[in-house]
Amino acid sequence: MAGSEKEENPFSTIMYRVNVGGRQFGISKSVMGSVDGSRLQRLVLEGSHNPNQTDFFYERPSGPFEAILAYHQTGKLHIPGDICPEAFKQELDFWDISPHMLEKCCYHRYLTFSRDQTVMTGFIEKSRLSNLYTGKRLEKTPSFWSRTRSRLRSVLDNKDESLVTQRKNDVRKRA
Repeated sequence: MAGSEKEENPFSTIMYRVNVGGRQFGISKSVMGSVDGSRLQRLVLEGSHNPNQTDFFYERPSGPFEAILAYHQTGKLHIPGDICPEAFKQELDFWDISPHMLEKCCYHRYLTFSRDQTVMTGFIEKSRLSNLYTGKRLEKTPSFWSRTRSRLRSVLDNKDESLVTQRKNDVRKRA
């Protein structure tokens, strides 16, 4: 009898209800299991231990999930136009899908965004190191201003031996 029984396919046509960010998605078991290593596939494989569990809830944005579900359904992964590539990358990480699976048109957008972010991060770091980027006009400490005022008074009162004072004295001697 064991030889005549068919082995059950873990990706049969059972339907799952997946609630993502308050939106319900009805997804067949075969679609959920279509992307190797993804979180949805693991739900199917782990769900075979508890076949009564067909409802899942994720506190995630539903917009990016539509693209992830479409990837499971069609095998083509695109970044929706209204979603930031960084936010989409975070969702890909959560759903265990590599960004390398993106279609060429969207992979280019993703790479361009990644390069821009790297350049921007480097620029901001360099700016912070050189005190050019503070988010405000000039953010100097009170001690900076008091030292500057004191130095300026010394120059103007001829108490300083700097080049400015020497030049000022030279002009006075000639007059």
